[in-house]
Amino acid sequence: MKCHCVFALVFLFGGVCSVSAQNWTPKDFIVPKNINSDWILAEVIKVTETEIYYRRFVNDKLEGSIRSIPLHTVRYIRYKDGSYVFFKIEPPDVPLNIGINVNGGGLIPLGNKIRSGGPSVNVEFIKKNFYSLVNLSIPIQHNVGFGFSGIFNYLWNSKIGDFYLGGGLGYTYHTYHFFTFGVSAGYRFVTSFGMYFGAGAYIGGKINNVITLDIKPILGIGYVF
Repeated sequence: MKCHCVFALVFLFGGVCSVSAQNWTPKDFIVPKNINSDWILAEVIKVTETEIYYRRFVNDKLEGSIRSIPLHTVRYIRYKDGSYVFFKIEPPDVPLNIGINVNGGGLIPLGNKIRSGGPSVNVEFIKKNFYSLVNLSIPIQHNVGFGFSGIFNYLWNSKIGDFYLGGGLGYTYHTYHFFTFGVSAGYRFVTSFGMYFGAGAYIGGKINNVITLDIKPILGIGYVF
């Protein structure tokens, strides 16, 4: 009797394993570069230069919808036949953004000996952490002529806005010709539709026969295309 029971258990266990093996479907594994992300159990449909197209397994059943994942976010694919394909793709290049802003900060009076210059129009160029402006001063205040300068900054992005720090060189004319130099620092808050507001200062000197103090408050409003 005991012998028959042993044979019955062996037969039952073998049958369960056989059914489980028949129901299990071989899968491809898509492994993200982010170690905190889960592996994707899938059937890979197509791999292009930028995307991986696949259908996902849920509870060992293949979904009908085709999904995609950016190729640069994937470390490798382990295919169902045991082969591997590794990827060393850099993130896509960030395009150059161009903006324009109007700075009315030069209208702020700073005293008889310090001239802040008039308001200005700035054309700006942004790419990743590079933030550059071409500054064109407008002759409005007393004893202010015109000027232009190039300002180059490093941009830090944060959840509450963008902070920047840098410096620049330029030329101004008001009664005499001056070469200018200085450092700039400020903050920009950019909205989701491209409008932004900025505050900061450009502080340096004007060089003629002597070096005089040059301060330009930055209170700007602009738009990034």
